[in-house]
Amino acid sequence: GEAGPVWLRLERAGAAVAAFRSADGATWEPVGTVEVPGLGAGAARVGLAVSASDYGEGVTAEGRFETVAVEEGTGARVASARAAAFDLGAVYPNPAAGRATVHVAAPDGAVLALLDVLGRRISERRLGATDAAVDLDLADVPAGAYVLHLRDPATGAAIVRTLAIVR
Repeated sequence: GEAGPVWLRLERAGAAVAAFRSADGATWEPVGTVEVPGLGAGAARVGLAVSASDYGEGVTAEGRFETVAVEEGTGARVASARAAAFDLGAVYPNPAAGRATVHVAAPDGAVLALLDVLGRRISERRLGATDAAVDLDLADVPAGAYVLHLRDPATGAAIVRTLAIVR
């Protein structure tokens, strides 16, 4: 997969829909154009979706969309959306002894917590939007099974991963 956020812009002209992508919302790269049979020039409904199909069976995806706009231009309808990434990725090493690194993609203000198996909070860190790899100091944490819990306070969305600590 690709790290987000990623901008997506769709431009419609009759039954043709052209897709563009951007990392910054200013410079656009064409992705492709498709003809949608039956779309015509009338009004159309638009929607947003998230997929984890490239990651294998049993993997789910979660996404947050912001800055969504539908504009009427010169004969074409333009829809754009910025997909804000929200993911708790690889944790390594796992099992860990003294330190571990956690890869995250989360909005500013997201909270990464380390919980024991009873749900007690061992540590917590508020993340910035640019935090991509978080270093965890586990030197004072006893050996055992733990849960890493990433939460977006703005939406309530949460993702968990397990972490084993060994000595």
